Amino acid sequence: MAKGYSARRGFSNGSGQMLKQQQMQQQIMKMQEDMQKAQQEVEEKTFSASVGGGVVSAEVNGKKEVTNITIKPEAVDPEDVEMLQDLIISAVNEALRQAEEAMDGKTNETNALVQKYGEVLDEPLTAEINGHTVSVKALLRDKNTLRVLYDVDNAKGMEPNDLVWDTGAFYLRAADNSGDKRLYIASNAQVGPCYGYAIGSWATRNAVSEGDVLSCYVDIPLTQTATDTRTLYICDLTNHKASAHVKVMLPDMAEAVTLNVKKTIALKGGHWFHYDMTEEEAEQYPDATFDIEEVRIEPLAVSVIGKNHGSLPLGGTSRYDVQSRVKLFRADGTELTYGWDGEFYQGFYGRVSKYSGQSALRVNTYNLIDPEAVAWVEIDGERFEVE
Repeated sequence: MAKGYSARRGFSNGSGQMLKQQQMQQQIMKMQEDMQKAQQEVEEKTFSASVGGGVVSAEVNGKKEVTNITIKPEAVDPEDVEMLQDLIISAVNEALRQAEEAMDGKTNETNALVQKYGEVLDEPLTAEINGHTVSVKALLRDKNTLRVLYDVDNAKGMEPNDLVWDTGAFYLRAADNSGDKRLYIASNAQVGPCYGYAIGSWATRNAVSEGDVLSCYVDIPLTQTATDTRTLYICDLTNHKASAHVKVMLPDMAEAVTLNVKKTIALKGGHWFHYDMTEEEAEQYPDATFDIEEVRIEPLAVSVIGKNHGSLPLGGTSRYDVQSRVKLFRADGTELTYGWDGEFYQGFYGRVSKYSGQSALRVNTYNLIDPEAVAWVEIDGERFEVE
């Protein structure tokens, strides 16, 4: 059975250990203060929902208290009171759901894992674009990606993917004469454009904002450069002429938990395999194998590193081949899911380096992962302990 190792920093003794404990206590206190602040911000917000084509609407605050219910006259039918009752219940429940997701998403993601592995800014970095103020509030970085967490004000009716980001001073223009601004051509973009997503559940990642503040994140690929700063450029898909930029200092890289393994898996259909391949399609291609040598777990991604053997050149293996068979588990036996709602279509695969015999299959994850929470990795039913 292969044993893993953690890439985290080693232990120190004496006064160094005491200093480390004091620093940890200070970090915990700051995390608690940040969580309380985030909770207060959510409690002061108003969340609204309407049903029945807008005939019934409800508003609640972040404390989950109902503050207002509006019923239009056409919703009142004395002969069908039950329908009106159902509409009121639906509107209230939807507004409460929004308040709960705002509290959970902001507290748990921004102020726990980001605080642990990234940096919550003391003062937000702001940029003005198309009548909105974009406030960058936290940053999280791994080897390949910078995750930027930000708020947008005046956001009622706005979609999270209205704003797109890049590391180059890019600009947008219409792709045709249809009038649809989302059909665009981006010029001078370096790594994107990269879309923003709403912080919260997978189901609401692209939901239209019902409130005045929209909390989002964007993942921006990091190109190799010696500088510790990045100028991030923003454009608005609803107004191609609108643009802004903000300069950020890169935080320290979140350290990975790395597990050394020796596991060869068969790839049915060789390297042309895809996750929904039929048996008839698989029979057209020769089988192949992949030698897994390392599993790397980061807050923003899970990577499998190894060597492929089959009918395609080195680096031709798809992440679909492998990641669906690499599962993460907590100490209590519950599975820690990753990717995009269990799918693996966001990421990278290719050679580790030009002259390396290894391929890296990386899957980006929508919800942040706590690498230290992973107790073991299971590959095709075989268990590999993380120490």
